[in-house]
Amino acid sequence: MTRIDLAYDVLGEGPSLVLLHGITENRRSWDPVPLSDHYRVVRVDLRGHGASPGGGPYDLVSLAQDVRAVAERESSGDLPLVVGHSMGGVVATVYASLFPVRAVVNVDQPLALLDVQAQIRPAAPILRGDGFAGFMAALFDQLSGALDPAEAARLSTLRRPDQEAVLGMWAPLLDLEPDELAEVVTTITTLPAGTPYLSLHRLARRRGPGRDGGGLGRRPDALPAPGRSGPVRRARAGPRAHGGRRRRRVTRRRTPFG
Repeated sequence: MTRIDLAYDVLGEGPSLVLLHGITENRRSWDPVPLSDHYRVVRVDLRGHGASPGGGPYDLVSLAQDVRAVAERESSGDLPLVVGHSMGGVVATVYASLFPVRAVVNVDQPLALLDVQAQIRPAAPILRGDGFAGFMAALFDQLSGALDPAEAARLSTLRRPDQEAVLGMWAPLLDLEPDELAEVVTTITTLPAGTPYLSLHRLARRRGPGRDGGGLGRRPDALPAPGRSGPVRRARAGPRAHGGRRRRRVTRRRTPFG
């Protein structure tokens, strides 16, 4: 695996907080969320996004390892609270399956990847061809939900759909058979027992049938205050793995993988 040095910024002082954006976006997507009064906020651009270099591989472990290098470099000497939106929620979950965290907050990514595969895989020829840009534009338009028009316009200016990066991140959906993808889901959603994990989904009102925002465009407006875990779900004891730590799986529901 080839680690990439990510572009990032650091705001505020306090407990470590790492913010991960959704697919095609960048760290500026978190601008409206004021967290630096209480945390040392590290906002990263994932590989192939924003000011970070591109280049594969774009597998989930590599993405998480990129983030780990930044989190260690900018740590306040404590474990990070890792917050991810949509695709960033997948990376945050994988990060917690591999590395110690204070907690995870997953925004709009219920990790029901088999359902998402059924939607995305038929579009593989379009995604791999000249129709990529049009497909992505239509997807984000469909998923804008009840987002404020001004915020929707702001996010639109941040999006830079890079075909190589998107195809790399969506490779499990496009290339794996359902049973293979199910194994991947089991692996990435199995966290050490006791890991605080907060899932935030369906925070906006539906705009029409099937248009609930789908995990693309909404942001959390609050996080647990430093020193408090907040309304999190903690991992329960499960089969032992990785050095004897008990592990559990994260509950999944349906949303686009973006």
